[in-house]
Amino acid sequence: MKTLTIIVPTYNMEGYLAACLGSLPSERDDLEVLVIIDGSTDRSKDIAKEYESRCPDVFRVIEKENGQYGSCVNMGLSLASGKYVKILDADDSFSDNCRDYLTFLQSCEVDVVFTEWVSVNESGDVLIRSSLNLPSGTVLNLNDLLERGITRIHHYYLTYKTAFLRAIGYTQTEGISYTDLEWDTIPFSSVRTAMYYPKKLYHYLRGREGQTVGIEYRSKNMWMENRVVLNLVKYYEDNKAVTDQSNLVFLESIIRFYIIRIYKHYLILYPRQLNISELVDFDEKLEKASGFFYMSVRDDLHVRKYGRFNYIKDFRRHYSRNGITFLYLDFCKFLRKLIKGNS
Repeated sequence: MKTLTIIVPTYNMEGYLAACLGSLPSERDDLEVLVIIDGSTDRSKDIAKEYESRCPDVFRVIEKENGQYGSCVNMGLSLASGKYVKILDADDSFSDNCRDYLTFLQSCEVDVVFTEWVSVNESGDVLIRSSLNLPSGTVLNLNDLLERGITRIHHYYLTYKTAFLRAIGYTQTEGISYTDLEWDTIPFSSVRTAMYYPKKLYHYLRGREGQTVGIEYRSKNMWMENRVVLNLVKYYEDNKAVTDQSNLVFLESIIRFYIIRIYKHYLILYPRQLNISELVDFDEKLEKASGFFYMSVRDDLHVRKYGRFNYIKDFRRHYSRNGITFLYLDFCKFLRKLIKGNS
């Protein structure tokens, strides 16, 4: 059995894939790298095949029709032979600590392992450094994280035990983007044990043209993120009665964060670029799906100085089924600038 399976979802990443795969220790026979070619039309497959031909015991290339990120993860999980499994996006990379991390995983028997990560630009400059600062080498539970104020985890932190994911029947939604939010969230409804590896492992590239986190992509596909978040809300409602309290607190915190971020994108960050009717639809579906989340976020996007101005509550007061006027959104933006200028 391999120690670690790394799933690399790949769609038209010829400019980044070589650096991604080259960051992995190809001499380790306990490592498995599954490069899932998701219908790429560029040279991504050829680049991956070069690594497979040189190190067939480590690299394996799987070709499939385009089905978006979740379909790559599902394919990788079905084929994984590693004791643990981690996702590595094709434009990201691992640090030199990967060899040491493999050795660390050999003695682990927990549901999930947390590692550190950094965000970098295309020049390699560090933009953000993570710092969980948890006890190292000891078995933890979610209460240990909650006590330290950690209520949200990116997929860059996470390495799940493969048997754990299979035991809970975990799969991701296919055919749309932003399903990495499911990887960050759903398994926490079942996690019982965790361990912390205190070194930097994941290098997350920020600022690449065409990234799903960029406004150009989001302006066309924000509805996908809306759908994923509503899926998470449904998951919560369907499973809250059988979920441990500490896991439930984590789920509530993470899902509320994602919900608030959606309103923030439409109402504050990009009101001109995004289709406001999508937010109207999201808001109505959220109310039907969960009265708890619908009500709990209404006061969480506001400006307090010189009176209380609440974006979500006022949005719900003023929009109609035909959408909200840009005049109102411009007023929100003007008021926010005014308050900021006087602070």
